[in-house]
Amino acid sequence: MSDVMDARSFALLATALANRYRIERELGAGGMATVYLAQDLKHDRKVAIKVLKPELAAVLGADRFVVEIKTTAALQHPHILPLFDSGEADGLLYYVMPYIQGETIREKLNRETQFGVDEAVRVAREVADALDYAHRHGVIHRDIKPENILLHDGSAMVMDFGIALAVSAAAGGRMTETGLSLGTPHYMSPEQATAEREITARSDVYSLASVLYEMLAGDPPFTASSAQAVIMKIITEPASPVTVRRKVVPSNVAAAVARALEKLPADRFESAKAFGDALANPAFSFGPHGGGAHDHESRVWKRATIVTGGVAMILGAALVVSAIRRPASVTATNREPIRFGLSDDPSLHVDVSFTHPFAISPDGRSVVFRASTDSTAMQLWVRTLDEAAARPLAGTEAGANAAFSEDGKWIAFLSDLKLVKKVRATGGEVTTVTAIEGLSAGLSWSSDTLILIEQIGNDDGMQRVNASGGRVELAIPKDSAAGEVRQRRPMILPGTDIVVYGSYGAAGGEPTLVMYRLRDGARRRTGLTGHGALALIDDHLVYAQSDGTLMAVAIDVKGMRIVGQPVRLSTRVAFGAPGTSVALSQSGVLVYRPAGTASLARLDLVDMAGRVRTLHGVAPFVGAPRFSRDGRKVAVGMSANGGIARALRVTTSDLWMIDVASGEETRLTSNNDVAQPSWFPDGQRLVYLKAAGNGFEVQSHRLDGSTPPSQLVALTGIPYGADLTADGRVLVVRTGDVSQSAIRGALVRVSLDAPTRVDTLLEATAKLRPEYTRISPDGQWILFVDRATYDVWVRSLRDSSMMMVSAQVSLDSPPVWGPDSRTLYYRSAAGMSVIELTTSPRLGVAHRGAIRGLPTGAAFDLSPDGKTFAMVTPAQRSGGAVIVVDWANAARREWNRSVRK
Repeated sequence: MSDVMDARSFALLATALANRYRIERELGAGGMATVYLAQDLKHDRKVAIKVLKPELAAVLGADRFVVEIKTTAALQHPHILPLFDSGEADGLLYYVMPYIQGETIREKLNRETQFGVDEAVRVAREVADALDYAHRHGVIHRDIKPENILLHDGSAMVMDFGIALAVSAAAGGRMTETGLSLGTPHYMSPEQATAEREITARSDVYSLASVLYEMLAGDPPFTASSAQAVIMKIITEPASPVTVRRKVVPSNVAAAVARALEKLPADRFESAKAFGDALANPAFSFGPHGGGAHDHESRVWKRATIVTGGVAMILGAALVVSAIRRPASVTATNREPIRFGLSDDPSLHVDVSFTHPFAISPDGRSVVFRASTDSTAMQLWVRTLDEAAARPLAGTEAGANAAFSEDGKWIAFLSDLKLVKKVRATGGEVTTVTAIEGLSAGLSWSSDTLILIEQIGNDDGMQRVNASGGRVELAIPKDSAAGEVRQRRPMILPGTDIVVYGSYGAAGGEPTLVMYRLRDGARRRTGLTGHGALALIDDHLVYAQSDGTLMAVAIDVKGMRIVGQPVRLSTRVAFGAPGTSVALSQSGVLVYRPAGTASLARLDLVDMAGRVRTLHGVAPFVGAPRFSRDGRKVAVGMSANGGIARALRVTTSDLWMIDVASGEETRLTSNNDVAQPSWFPDGQRLVYLKAAGNGFEVQSHRLDGSTPPSQLVALTGIPYGADLTADGRVLVVRTGDVSQSAIRGALVRVSLDAPTRVDTLLEATAKLRPEYTRISPDGQWILFVDRATYDVWVRSLRDSSMMMVSAQVSLDSPPVWGPDSRTLYYRSAAGMSVIELTTSPRLGVAHRGAIRGLPTGAAFDLSPDGKTFAMVTPAQRSGGAVIVVDWANAARREWNRSVRK
């Protein structure tokens, strides 16, 4: 059984459908679904139930999927496998088909390599008849391939008819969030391969011709070592005549296949029926006078002229494109953007938790990101878009927040967020440029001579250093007159010394964009609100707002002024605590995590040796798991159906309890507004934050439901974090003021024996903003993360002594205590780090170390015995990240439409 649809999911499905179907066993698993054999209890017949993968179901939603799939249920044809039923069961989306004993074309090809010519033609004609019927009823299959054609008693039956359409429509264009894709590259039509919006019946004709080609020749028309390379061939290369592969194929069949494989839809058969008729007509020909074999290649290049300018960057066909003369009527903005995942490597875990998770070269050909594999630690990886796979950059362990040089040949990055280093984009020796006082959140590299440093906790402003090394100097002083307290996400406009950055004021709220000229210190506040600039494309500055909305505005670079009205673009990116997950090249290639991307993950139990036991399969987990005091239960947040986007924005969820021994799960809340659970010592009650009004309140919840959840304490201000002592008598809360200011609020201690007694432990300031609090098991210490710098601090609960014990950590993975109340565990750029504290005669650090061999995860907790981690392990290895080539074309159309209005 697959690791996604595990035994627990099987049991969930069996229970949910028990009154209609008896689930017997798993038949197999594919890219989008797992198939089960079941007994239809009402009609006493065998059926096959396909259950969509959880990561796909998470972005579809039950209602729209069921509505869309109904359009296929009315299809009744002898060569179409009918759809009996469909629906939703406890969050699982499924559809039901007859169970037919037989084999698919794929299974027969795997066994025999090729079909007999007569049999292949007969099967293709039967499929063409089914397609013609569906097309006349307004349904296009979109995913014709050997796996979707069943052979029953020698006759063809097309499966999953219209399922691809239902999934695509229901997903509303968000398929990239799932890490899955529609269509199989070898059988995609060119218009599918280039992501054209309008797919017609002629696309199915192309796919069927590809299947017939493989039945005859033993291979599909185009093969290559990667999916991207296959797509490039589909778009640019003519298919070899099938007779080159198998000489006995009749001339009319070869001619029909050639015409059906034409690149331009208009050059193919007008219908599936016409294709089937040509296969049966010995007189059919498709030669040079009919616009066929001899001028096939010219039409291929005509097609390539239109679509491959961007695709070539993906697939390494730069030489091809340079040899093509683009017709004058085709402009750059005519090309549709092409989207694909950042990585198809299932062993690669992409880390999106840092301030700048992606960097992209100015020409858009290379992307740098942090990642690890199951056997290697985190380091920087490079995905060059003309290569099928990413490659690691040796020597970049503990590297993060990278930036490309202006010529794209070098990559600067931060090591442990304290050292600026550089390495060639092709790999090689890593050189240290400079050390930083304090920490840095990011870099911007304008030329071979200047690296701009976005510093954390620096009172003066943005820093600069020569790329060859040297002293760090002040580059952009803070604008004290405007109340500026932080400068974030700098971008140096190409070919200039003008920097655009996000300026934060003391009152918090949305930052504003500022333009600053380095040579003379001229500064202009643009009046635009934005988290930071991304690129200058044509004369438009593209920037991101803090809610993830991308904007564009026309600017006069020399005059350092805005000359147009801001335009809201349709692209929205994921926004979290570290920052917006997006990078944009000057050439218009975008890499980003879409807003609302489901944080699909597993909940794993991992021992100190790295051995893993999955406690819960794939789900949209939110926040850190929390062991009960006896280690027998884990409380964890999961976003409810329809609540994923909200959960990611405000880190709230429904609370679930999972039994460690049995894996049995219990849903505790149903309001989709709960965060940060903490256990009472009896294991029967929980404390958590619950959304209330414009903020949260601290609530107590009994597991047995004998009393309703209730407010535990009344506090002045809004609580943003809470934790209980092991004896359940003291609560430490991080509060904020009613305006949710970035720097106001405090850590307070509340005695539950006397809830009105509140002691202030630490007032928040602009330099120190405590969050993510955890009390040590002995109740003597409290750790917290400084929200201003992401540093880890420890403070005594007996007196006022405290100290900073660690540099920047990921806010997606707050630190935890070991059972001895002297050891801290936290995720850092280097992996899982460990700090051993000494408390006598004063608080200090006795030892620093790391645990090797642990899987890469996000939020985690440690069992009370200190032997096992509960880890939220991302199920989307690419981090949900998407690359979009020719993204700028769509953006141009949007801002041009705005101007015309």
